[in-house]
Amino acid sequence: MIPPWKQIIEDLFEQFLEFFFPKIHADIDFFRGYEIISKELFRLLKDQNIGKRYTDELIKVYLRDGTEKWLLIHIEVQNYKEKEFAKRMYVYNYRIFDKYDHEVVSLVILTDPDISYRPDTYKHERWDFKHIMKFPIVKIIDFKTRIAELEKITHPMAILVLAQLRHLELKKKKPTEKYDIKITLMRMLYRKGFTKEKVAKVFNFVDWIISLPQNPEDKLTIEVKKLEEEAKMTYVTHFERIAEKRGKKEGKKEGKKEAAVKMLEKGFSIKDIMEITGLSEKEIMALKEKKVKQSK
Repeated sequence: MIPPWKQIIEDLFEQFLEFFFPKIHADIDFFRGYEIISKELFRLLKDQNIGKRYTDELIKVYLRDGTEKWLLIHIEVQNYKEKEFAKRMYVYNYRIFDKYDHEVVSLVILTDPDISYRPDTYKHERWDFKHIMKFPIVKIIDFKTRIAELEKITHPMAILVLAQLRHLELKKKKPTEKYDIKITLMRMLYRKGFTKEKVAKVFNFVDWIISLPQNPEDKLTIEVKKLEEEAKMTYVTHFERIAEKRGKKEGKKEGKKEAAVKMLEKGFSIKDIMEITGLSEKEIMALKEKKVKQSK
């Protein structure tokens, strides 16, 4: 499974920069596109013997200043305190520069709950030698005082921040409270007027970051189906998660069949089930007939 933040950065990179790093966003020529090259970076860092360290994202972008110059944006999302985090950022930045010989800008999103933890500088000096690397950071918990504002903003990243803030509170919440939090976010998402693509991407993030026990999750699925019908959209990430979890234990095919059975129970059409699971009409009809026989 791709971590939620990583997936969002890859799927909604332009919106990600627009919300969290607007000055950087303003300088990038998105008309020329961008290229995600994180897999190459993973191999690079692994080859350099720096243990399990790896960056979340490395993306090649072009600038709007009319030159042919391009640079690499290295993005790290960190959810815990790390003593030598700034040093690690320096190591990543240098390795990337050494590999590609292009300017590298490192950006950080901190999602931990410690408001005082803000590592944004790596510094080393001795005698007349001095090396300083300072990088921009965004601390998600800083948005805690802006919740009312976030709820009004029509921007997909606002929903993400709200979900991340709620996630920090989940350990203290009961299942019923978690359900209320999640359905509120889902309603907000469907009623913001986003495109189908953006709804799907943000839906995935919220669905993964705020998980529920089986019964409230099933209840939420029914409510989300109503929201989808109102918005004339169909996103059933919940069932895809069932398939993935089951698939790890019993194989992808069995996972898809279980997801299909769940969708039949919720009243999804054969066509939708075929599209979501990849099963054939014959396979789904067989599952439906088996279910009818079992209920008699």
